[in-house]
Amino acid sequence: MATNAVYHHLLPQTYMKEWKPSTASSSSERIYVVKKGKKIVQGVKTSDIGGINHYHSIRAGMANATKEDCDQFFLPLKKYRIEINGEVVKDKLEWNKHFYHFFKCKGESPWIISKTVPNENGKGHQWVDIGNSQKRRVHSEILKILVRKIEEDWSKQYENSWRNIVQVILKQINKAPLALNKVPAVKRKELITFAVSILWRTLPYPKELVMTLKGIEKAISFDFPIPKKQRMYPFLDSTKKELYHSYMLNQFRDFLKKKDDKGIIGKKADLYCEKYGVSFKITTSEKPFITTDNAIVENHLNLVFPITPLLLAVIEEVPNQSLYTIEHLTTNKVDFYNQLLFQNANDFCIVNSKDLSSYPMF
Repeated sequence: MATNAVYHHLLPQTYMKEWKPSTASSSSERIYVVKKGKKIVQGVKTSDIGGINHYHSIRAGMANATKEDCDQFFLPLKKYRIEINGEVVKDKLEWNKHFYHFFKCKGESPWIISKTVPNENGKGHQWVDIGNSQKRRVHSEILKILVRKIEEDWSKQYENSWRNIVQVILKQINKAPLALNKVPAVKRKELITFAVSILWRTLPYPKELVMTLKGIEKAISFDFPIPKKQRMYPFLDSTKKELYHSYMLNQFRDFLKKKDDKGIIGKKADLYCEKYGVSFKITTSEKPFITTDNAIVENHLNLVFPITPLLLAVIEEVPNQSLYTIEHLTTNKVDFYNQLLFQNANDFCIVNSKDLSSYPMF
């Protein structure tokens, strides 16, 4: 299903809603948030936090635009002739490559956009520059065209099924006798794949991305500020951020295509599904888990992922992947995991109570 969403949640709303206060109504979207470095609890709607406008949208001029993307972006130019640096260019990927220089820019001539008009003698036609006023209108029309397929596919393939995954797992755990510390690992692969995708969806960028691009960054001294008028989006204010963001979007595209080559995200998810299992840590309502805007903690080779305020998953090597291990935690162990999550936060933490006395890290 197509989406026109502007505010793209890096941390899905359906995930954050697990931290709604127990007193909240089923229709409520409000959660309690503590900004990093603060001790003030704020009540906010999940629709208003954890996202960035157009974060997963692709538009004209972005390095990761495909031919199909460019066919959409440049529909407003279908009746015009395009000259770039003195040459007529028909390849839309080339248009995209030079889109920064649509208007006059240092080091490159501006585009010349021409339309056909009949010759005065009525024989044949000639190409005439459309002029700056029309050129600005066309430029504005192009920038309004956004490809939102990453966000659409993410919602359809992962976000929309998260609540069901949680319910199935909780049902399996809750029906087990208290003394039983192992239950069938229902929805194990779905849980692991969701966790790995969240690792790549949230900020800061994951270690694999940073390490992959660090060599390029050093080789070409790539980090320069981008003037406001030339930014693809307001949050892409430097060439380094553009590079990282473009690479992340490419990886997400590969992951969501469900083809043989799933990119780094798909390969990491497959590796964890093949070699790792899940241990669940359970706490009580008197000592709940927090979560954060950077919800997945890479703790050595393990992934720590709070599922609800009462349930936390540790994706790790286990003797038997077909079983979940269950551990009821002491207060000290809950504090240990909450401290780990707290330190991993990028901008904010989520708690399910206004009372912070259960959380010594605040």
